[in-house]
Amino acid sequence: RESGANEGSGNQDETKIYTNPKLAAEFVAETGIDLLACSFGTTHGIYLSKPKLDFQIIRDVRAQTNGIPVVMHGGSGVSREDYHEVVKAGVRKINYFTYMDKAGGQGVKDYLDHAPADTPLFYSQVYLAARDAMKENVRHAIRMFALKE
Repeated sequence: RESGANEGSGNQDETKIYTNPKLAAEFVAETGIDLLACSFGTTHGIYLSKPKLDFQIIRDVRAQTNGIPVVMHGGSGVSREDYHEVVKAGVRKINYFTYMDKAGGQGVKDYLDHAPADTPLFYSQVYLAARDAMKENVRHAIRMFALKE
């Protein structure tokens, strides 16, 4: 199960659904999967409170599965330092969308805030404003995940 999938208030003890490394090792051995999405404190979407990450789960899963790459469910609300720590612990895929999506929305808002009122509005301009803001956000994320920021 994914942390927050059904518990999601952020106010409950979600550690009870964190991945058990021994069970993860059994699952990997039985299925032959290439990547494993673990529950260690992240979920997709917006958090209602700061996520509580358990970096040791990542390290233990990798140790008990011959180093299988770990997938992070999502990263909204995760600090730069915590992103760095999950990468160092063994996360090799980060599902990243919410911040990028939010950046695109802000790009559209900024564009509309600065567009002259007497100028016609075209979708292609609004789209480009969103796309450019999202691209810049992704560049920032790549630098951060690569431990360069």
